[in-house]
Amino acid sequence: MYYLYKIIIHKKKKKAIVLLPSEPIEISRYEKDSDTLMAIYDMGYTDAMKRMNEIKAMIAEHSTQTVSVEG
Repeated sequence: MYYLYKIIIHKKKKKAIVLLPSEPIEISRYEKDSDTLMAIYDMGYTDAMKRMNEIKAMIAEHSTQTVSVEG
C-alpha cells in the first residue's frame, strides 16, 4: 500500500507517468501461449506510443539530455 501511495504522490507532483493497460488483462501469471503474450505486449506498446508526447515532455522537463524515440 505504501508504494501505491508513493506512486499517487509522484503522479500528482508530475514526477511520474503511470501507464496502465487500456483493456483488462485476464491471464494467469504462468501464461505460456505466445499469441496471448504477444497481444498483451502489442497492447502495452500501443498504449505507450499513444502517450509518447507526454512521456517525452516529462523526460525533457527533468533532463538536460536530448531524448530520441523512434516510432
